[in-house]
Amino acid sequence: MNTKYAKIQILSLTVLTVILCALSSMSFAGAEWTQTADMPTARVAFSCSVVDGKIYAIGGKPGFTAKRFSIVEQYDPMTNEWTTKANMPTARASLSTSVVDGKIYAFGGYTDGGPPKRIVEAYDPATDTWTRKTDMLIAEADHSSAAVDGKIYVIGGDTVQIYDPLTNTWTKGADRPSTPRWWAPVGVVGGKIYSIGGAGGAPTWRVVSTVETYDPATDTWTAKIDMPTARASHAVAVVDGSIYVINGNGVTGTVFSVVEVYDPATDTWIEGPQPAIARMLSAASAVDGTIYLMGGFNQNVDTTFPFNTVEVLDLNPAVDFNVDGAVDIDDLLILIESWDLDDPLVDIGPMPWGDGIVDARDLLVLAEYMVEYANGVDDIQ
Repeated sequence: MNTKYAKIQILSLTVLTVILCALSSMSFAGAEWTQTADMPTARVAFSCSVVDGKIYAIGGKPGFTAKRFSIVEQYDPMTNEWTTKANMPTARASLSTSVVDGKIYAFGGYTDGGPPKRIVEAYDPATDTWTRKTDMLIAEADHSSAAVDGKIYVIGGDTVQIYDPLTNTWTKGADRPSTPRWWAPVGVVGGKIYSIGGAGGAPTWRVVSTVETYDPATDTWTAKIDMPTARASHAVAVVDGSIYVINGNGVTGTVFSVVEVYDPATDTWIEGPQPAIARMLSAASAVDGTIYLMGGFNQNVDTTFPFNTVEVLDLNPAVDFNVDGAVDIDDLLILIESWDLDDPLVDIGPMPWGDGIVDARDLLVLAEYMVEYANGVDDIQ
């Protein structure tokens, strides 16, 4: 590498690192939801998990009916195609799924009749096969689950059940200290599980804005700042350490199209870009900085016809400005040439996609990608 070029790059990255330390706010100017290939089976109350960059939609039901699905469909974001996979042995809805070592574990839910179940089944995408596992300690439905350090934490009501796939055994964690609640998705950031919103308090059910974090390392719960919009039956996805809470139904049962983003590092919320479709009982997954929101329905419009629509929010900026396959000093020079202008090509910060002016925030974003490229990351846009 040319010595002069190397010195310029080092200086540039040093300056941008200082900027990184000085800036912390986030904006979503320009970020929009778009639609991609429809899910083959319209459904609600199903679960999604990601293995090797592919999304698996599992189970569910066709609206407010007694029928349950065993259907498994795989979506490949690279090809924008859906593929049908081996059915789950037990048809069920209102289940949860989590991934450990490339296998998807499906917990609980409702079958075609009766109370919640304790059933656990594991799916291996490599062989397209299912295996029955040890039942849960407590039957659950409309619950959530998350994997941390090789174990899966199933959270429903006020209980935490801990599954160890290695030994196929269960133990119990510390109870949730607040009102028991369900329909409360979770997200994992920094090894901690964030339980957000939901509904509980039987016999008088109410939708809440409560946020609590469970720390598996200490088996303790901690209260966090409330979510701005109380909701249940929403979807959750995690991108770059932020938790995106998507749609759901509110206190009066109204289904809405509202996204709020939680930053665990600062315990703060901001408003995110709104999807086009108001829906509840949908599912969301994130792959490579892009959120995929699928299924669900709007109970205020029709309870018998769920959506198969898939909406996409791409949170990755296009940083290879000159499209030469590298993110380097040439892209930095292009950005500097547009300084203080409204240039959509290089207006990439704050994440995602700019704020209407090319300034230090855009340098911040470009610096992060320049460092990744210099470290050998080969999927830069």
